[in-house]
Amino acid sequence: MTGKPLVPLIEYEDANDAVRAVYDDIMATRKVEWINNFWKLLANDPALLKRSRTNRNGAPVERAPRFQFGSISLSERFPWRR
Repeated sequence: MTGKPLVPLIEYEDANDAVRAVYDDIMATRKVEWINNFWKLLANDPALLKRSRTNRNGAPVERAPRFQFGSISLSERFPWRR
């Protein structure tokens, strides 16, 4: 893909105070030092970004924990591949 994107990604350094507050919350909640592109895209509309990050009661939305396969073999995960 060449040229400018249709919708720019808002980097932390370029964000306004409202967006930075949400970015800081995301980084603190997820214990990471970066923001993925999904949130950078939503930051074009700060109200949408904040609304997407909170539930109806105003509490931050937590992601479901990632499912761990542990020691399950590929043949157990995908029986049709045997």
